[in-house]
Amino acid sequence: MKIKSARKFTGKSSDLSTCKKKTAELELKIKKLEKEKAELKKQLTKFEQDDAVKKGQAKKAEEARKAELARQQAEAEEAKRKAEQEAQAATEAKRQAEQQAEADKAAQEASQSTNTSVFYANCSEVRAAGAAPISQGQPGYSRKLDRDGDGIACDQ
Repeated sequence: MKIKSARKFTGKSSDLSTCKKKTAELELKIKKLEKEKAELKKQLTKFEQDDAVKKGQAKKAEEARKAELARQQAEAEEAKRKAEQEAQAATEAKRQAEQQAEADKAAQEASQSTNTSVFYANCSEVRAAGAAPISQGQPGYSRKLDRDGDGIACDQ
């Protein structure tokens, strides 16, 4: 590095010693500035490394967040699918129960209509209808027509 001086060398020893003194001071300042420069470079490198680490951590956190969100969505979709299947199964079970209830009701009505549609006031009516003897459970059977209580009406 060249040092330009506004003064011209006049050849005096005092000027030479002043010049040497100034040169030494400037060299010390240069060394100090170079140390500062090296320290600042170290700090900059450290900041850059820290920044890179933070960016890496942020990227990992974002990836983890996205993965968690995807997992939650998959769980929600699976739960929705299961709920829909359960709802379909419940609807089908309800439909089958209603069909069974209707079939039972129709059978009961048919049974009641055959059992209760025939009524005989006495055994003479039973014989006149050609239905004698009547067993318990057959249409027209009544306890009042079964004198001996053996389950067969109008058998005598």
